[in-house]
Amino acid sequence: MQESISRRGFLARTGPVVAALVPSAALLEGSAFGRRRRRRRRPDKKKYFVLQPEWSTSARCNVRENKKPDDCHACKACHKHAKNKMFATRRAANRHRAHKHCKCKIVKGGKLKNEVWSDLFGGLENPRRRTVDRRDRRVRRILRRAAAAR
Repeated sequence: MQESISRRGFLARTGPVVAALVPSAALLEGSAFGRRRRRRRRPDKKKYFVLQPEWSTSARCNVRENKKPDDCHACKACHKHAKNKMFATRRAANRHRAHKHCKCKIVKGGKLKNEVWSDLFGGLENPRRRTVDRRDRRVRRILRRAAAAR
């Protein structure tokens, strides 16, 4: 003796119960259900990376070089590379080392304004260049202009 129920009848019977169980939109505002998706603001500055040859007291390079009097352990190539190169990402820094067995540490070099970073690397979202050299005339001009704007 089962009684069949129509959709309209089911909704008429369960509608008030469901409405009583669901809290109002004002109560949901602080919860995950009521939160509106906020657009994340892009930060004003973006970081770049550099290589740091002197990060430990042990020798890091497998390149043969006599120990210099200033107790330096990294080779000349590492020092010149670290002094002049800037990288868009950690991965780019790892891929563009001074030589095959370079063990220089990858560190955050600092932050640049979005416009400067974009001028250097060629775009914020998908940069055309992953690495730049401070000895390049174009890079020097961009960095000089950024320093003057501070």
